[in-house]
Amino acid sequence: MSSKRERQAARRAELEAKKSRRRFILGAGGVVALAGAGYGLSAFIAAPPPAQGALPFDPASDIQDTDVVIGKADAPVTVVEYASLTCPHCARFHNESLPEFLKGWVDTGKARLVFRHYPLDGSALKAAAAVSCLDQQYRQGAVSILFKNPGRWAPAQDPAAEALALLPLGAGEITRASACVAEGVTTQKIMGPVAQARAGGVSSTPSFVIKGKVYPGFMSAEKLGALVDAAI
Repeated sequence: MSSKRERQAARRAELEAKKSRRRFILGAGGVVALAGAGYGLSAFIAAPPPAQGALPFDPASDIQDTDVVIGKADAPVTVVEYASLTCPHCARFHNESLPEFLKGWVDTGKARLVFRHYPLDGSALKAAAAVSCLDQQYRQGAVSILFKNPGRWAPAQDPAAEALALLPLGAGEITRASACVAEGVTTQKIMGPVAQARAGGVSSTPSFVIKGKVYPGFMSAEKLGALVDAAI
């Protein structure tokens, strides 16, 4: 009896092994076919993602007072990034992808990046006002620092003050920015473009807009760069 059970178990193992080999061969054949058709794996990974919609206006044609502008004004492609300073996916883009994108596409003159505030909560709005109250030369560095340290300012009772305290600025610049935030005018300037973008279909952060087309979600430097290259 035991011999019969052993033979049955061996038979089942043999059949399972054959199925595993068949699955492997079919999978490998798919990869080979993909490569043979001219779509190598690296090209597939770097392929630009499809747009998820289009805005009824071009946000790149109207730079806002509250934007953070990085790159040359005459770059052939402008990427508008709608982002919230409390958005973890936005932070991931800025911490992981942005340095390489700047090096490969912005510093080379191919693209200009416009960071446009799209605050998802009160803390993000107050921090956005703090950044927008700085001179343009300080804004890029401020955004970078805030994305690296959200736990140090976002939960604070006064997020704007805590955000400004993190920045390597002189006392005079911080005092001026604090007074600007307190006026409340900058907050209104931020929310105007937010309302326009939301009405146009931007509903999440980060969302990247290139020539009116919307690409939502985290983006690697290679993916965003591929979109820029395709738009040139």
